[in-house]
Amino acid sequence: MYLKSIEIQGFKSFANKILFEFHNGITGIVGPNGSGKSNVADAVRWVLGEQRAKQLRGGSMQDVIFAGTELRKPQGFAYVAITLDNSDHQLAIDYDEVTVSRRLYRSGESEYKINGSTCRLKDISELFYDTGKRQIGSTIKPILYTLAMQEGLGPCDQVLNVQQTFVLPDGTTWTPRNSTDKREGEMVTLKWGLANSVNNISGWVLKQFTPEAVVQMAHRMGITSYIDPVPAIFLGSSEVSVKEMVGAFSIYANKGVYNAPMMVTKIEDKYGNVLANFYPESREVITENTAFLMANLLQGVVDEGTGRRLRFRYGFKNQIGGKTGTTQNHSDGWFIGITPDLAGGVWVGAEDRSIHFQNLANGQGASMALPIWALFMQKVYADKSLAVPQSDFQKPNGVNHVLDCGDADREGMTDYDSSDEIFD
Repeated sequence: MYLKSIEIQGFKSFANKILFEFHNGITGIVGPNGSGKSNVADAVRWVLGEQRAKQLRGGSMQDVIFAGTELRKPQGFAYVAITLDNSDHQLAIDYDEVTVSRRLYRSGESEYKINGSTCRLKDISELFYDTGKRQIGSTIKPILYTLAMQEGLGPCDQVLNVQQTFVLPDGTTWTPRNSTDKREGEMVTLKWGLANSVNNISGWVLKQFTPEAVVQMAHRMGITSYIDPVPAIFLGSSEVSVKEMVGAFSIYANKGVYNAPMMVTKIEDKYGNVLANFYPESREVITENTAFLMANLLQGVVDEGTGRRLRFRYGFKNQIGGKTGTTQNHSDGWFIGITPDLAGGVWVGAEDRSIHFQNLANGQGASMALPIWALFMQKVYADKSLAVPQSDFQKPNGVNHVLDCGDADREGMTDYDSSDEIFD
């Protein structure tokens, strides 16, 4: 999806109709001070439903309508339309091209349209809901490990910690690397590999399956965003929303059942009469046994790996699973955490992706996102009105795998993300 054009008429400084056309790539708008560059950005914000005049640098919404000059009469309305290429169908609408428009008259009347059909502001909001997507880093790795647990592997199964080389379709090879050589050349458990986000181990797991299988599992777990089925899939370069990731991770806490995240569960009138009830989409995605094994693996991240500061810094004693994630250049930090009763996720980053931390210590998910999750959960547990228990994950019948992998597996554990941020 990308912006193809912006049409403006009567909006702020643009008295006459003007059309900005863009191509799939980077476009810059340049001009002297006062030429209207900021008004172009305001036009995009406005057509997408901005209701606060102050955010558009005005005193009232009528201020967005061209006010006239000594030589030109004021306009009677403001109009903006943006057209988006939707050939990848990131917007949930059956059109390869989507035009959203807004018109405001001096009388105060206004109208919104999608592809020429009158609609509500709510319809536009819902159209763009869940499009705030960013690279997810190593938070995708549990989905890969889910395949392993589903096919009979266990948390304490051991593999050789060595680099994995993949042959690409053009005949070249690609070898993902780690940021450290910790325990390289040793036999390590899958639990240790996920806890420390080690690419050698993730690469080994991927070789037991295929990138296509990972994509299929991700989609089964409620992730609707496009994920490229390539060997580098486990580095998390694909862009996914927080809502999608939290929905997927909730499966591990919910015994293998996916419940689609919802914003509204019930509508009542002022008398308490229920006007409508809403129920989430619910389906079994993985077995209860697989979900429990994944919850155990994610507990390893918190107890012994990149999420350890939940224990030593924030003092959590109850069973918690989670996964950190960090993207290239430390631009995006993630933490998705689960308890037997709750799942939550945090993304931290700048709207402009060129803004990033200069070092991994500050820019990793364990430093950026995990503390927010921790402070939120502290408040949740402290709020007696919520009555959220600090219970344990219940082991189902039929789980025969060893879950305690031994003290040797705890040697060299760290609370730093390792190499999920290395994409080259």
